[in-house]
Amino acid sequence: MADCSADSVLANKPLFRTYTNINMRNAERKKRGERYTDTEKDILSYEFLSSGLSFHEFKKNNMTYSSKRTILRHIHKETKDVREGVLDVAGLKRYLKSNNYPPTVMLVEDGTKVQQHVQYEPRFDCLTGLVSPLDNKTGLPKQDTFSANCATKMKQDVKSYAVADTAYVQLALPLAKGAAPFVLLYFGTDNKFRSQDVVHRWKETRVVLLREGIVVIGFASDGDPKLLSAMLKEIQFLSVKQVSEYGPCFIIDCKLKMAFVQDDTHVLNKVKNKLLNSEYLKIGNKVITKDHLKALINAENIGKDKHGLTESDLNSKDRMKFKPTERIMSKEVRECLKEFVPESEGTVFLLKVMSETHAAFCDVDIEPLQRVFYMWHALFVVRCWRNSCFARKTASKECITSNAYTCMELNAHAIVMLLDMCRESPEQFLVLCFSSQPAEELFRELRSMTTTLETAVEFSMREIGDRIRRAFMKVLVSYRQKEKYTFPNIIKKLEKYPAVQQIPSKEAIKNEIERARLAASCNLVELGLSIDEQSFNDSLNMRDTSEIEFVSTGTTIVSDEEDEDEEDPHEFEFISISNKNDETASDSANEEENQIETDSDTKISGEDDEEEIIYNASELFPKFGGELRLKGSTSSKKHTFNIRDCRGKVHRIKKSKVLWMMTNGRSRQVNTRLARYKQKTQQNQTSTTS
Repeated sequence: MADCSADSVLANKPLFRTYTNINMRNAERKKRGERYTDTEKDILSYEFLSSGLSFHEFKKNNMTYSSKRTILRHIHKETKDVREGVLDVAGLKRYLKSNNYPPTVMLVEDGTKVQQHVQYEPRFDCLTGLVSPLDNKTGLPKQDTFSANCATKMKQDVKSYAVADTAYVQLALPLAKGAAPFVLLYFGTDNKFRSQDVVHRWKETRVVLLREGIVVIGFASDGDPKLLSAMLKEIQFLSVKQVSEYGPCFIIDCKLKMAFVQDDTHVLNKVKNKLLNSEYLKIGNKVITKDHLKALINAENIGKDKHGLTESDLNSKDRMKFKPTERIMSKEVRECLKEFVPESEGTVFLLKVMSETHAAFCDVDIEPLQRVFYMWHALFVVRCWRNSCFARKTASKECITSNAYTCMELNAHAIVMLLDMCRESPEQFLVLCFSSQPAEELFRELRSMTTTLETAVEFSMREIGDRIRRAFMKVLVSYRQKEKYTFPNIIKKLEKYPAVQQIPSKEAIKNEIERARLAASCNLVELGLSIDEQSFNDSLNMRDTSEIEFVSTGTTIVSDEEDEDEEDPHEFEFISISNKNDETASDSANEEENQIETDSDTKISGEDDEEEIIYNASELFPKFGGELRLKGSTSSKKHTFNIRDCRGKVHRIKKSKVLWMMTNGRSRQVNTRLARYKQKTQQNQTSTTS
């Protein structure tokens, strides 16, 4: 008979045991006399950050439970607030050391759209939400550009600088199983920086990290033209007379010891978008067209239970979703095309190449040499395809975009270079770390950090700083308490990877690249491209004169016609219904946390040491007249300005309220997200009525 004693139940249910201990220990104590251990505070903080303020209040009213202020103080104690635009090298070093991670990281850069909103940050006495100019040497935002110690300067800054519409992050991903990414840097931008700024930023990051003993093994992004151009500037190409140890088709010097990776899912989405937006593509004498997919969907002799495709999967308007791409290139679709759609050999072959590319970076179960074969086979096919199109001057019409091709060149070389750099530490060859997906996961986490039942997923630059800190607290707790409690996020990360695989020799990799070339050659002959017509040379510096491509002087082509009307890569897939209230319950929690921090801050330099300045309201605020009526009036001198209204009365106004008077407030949701929401709503209504 099973042991149902209290001790047995508590032993097997660690969370239940924690609640029991809290309630028993504090049963006879007064409200302000309740005490909690550090472990209990960790768990209560994790629960608060996961479930929100509403659920916390429910628990507080129905059991002995820590106050919100106690939890926020614990979060403030355990985490460090990092300023926007500052590399948190010390934080990364502590993170690696506390989790026994190797000092080797992959850097990931990406951005996401934010609400345009200029706000006052009391912790640093500055403005957030404006685009700071970048340092010409480091590529990082200049610090103290938007200090808020002068109301006149604050007004000038709001007038002179652009408001950020994108939050840009740089993540450091430790090469260890189950490791969570660390936010090394974040800043607001309007996406008008240059690729050379990216080069400077990467160089500064590598130098600063290496100084602390942390090695950067590579950089990953999502096909952003600026970052792609920066990668091409950083890469050291072999000269015509040089031959790589991996064969004549390998064009990058491996002495660089730095891999540059473009996110596989974004690359495949670009290929799919080219297919769906073109009348047809052509390889050899075979046509590649979306009409073959439409014919399969509309075929009367086969149901969609066999191939899994629907009409919505061929919708070319939503370019960011990856699930339709997965379904289109699936094995079931390829087999059904072969059997039921005549003359679809070209389409089937392209879908197979896409599937191989995806497997090379996303299938954790295949061997390293198989990854090399898949990626290089796909690259050789595209190289030869492009070269044949260039010969006919039809590259822009009949082949994939130059952006997608360039990404494939980088990824094929990166997979080999990463194998080489991980030769002494094969456990660090973790393919899922070599993408920009950790950034996408971070953005999803930040957007989910709203109160219960809250639908607003947008945030401002000030709010993203708060949410990054809270997200890190969840990571900190889950890894610190993983021996006592079960955290699903850690289990999922650990289950993704098989046993450590042996790194093949350089000779074996070279032979596999040659095997991929021979296989590609045979496939191309079957598609109508004879041996004499085949050229496996790269075409990074070639373009069809009919292509409309935007490049910097002296750089390789990275953008193309298809990308002009492509959705912003920093748009996020999920959208929200606009909330009539700008401030959410989570915002109020942020305000209280900010108050906790500023309570312990030292006074702002010069605030009491200098003679107080009095500003005229008529000079600061547009369309102002008469008496100043603001709820931000206060008797405290902290974070305030003295403002004289038109009647001569001096008011002590909070800096946040002064800024509110100067700006237009918070922007609304991004149009493309709203359009996607409306489209989804219409689809749901249609399915309901039918």
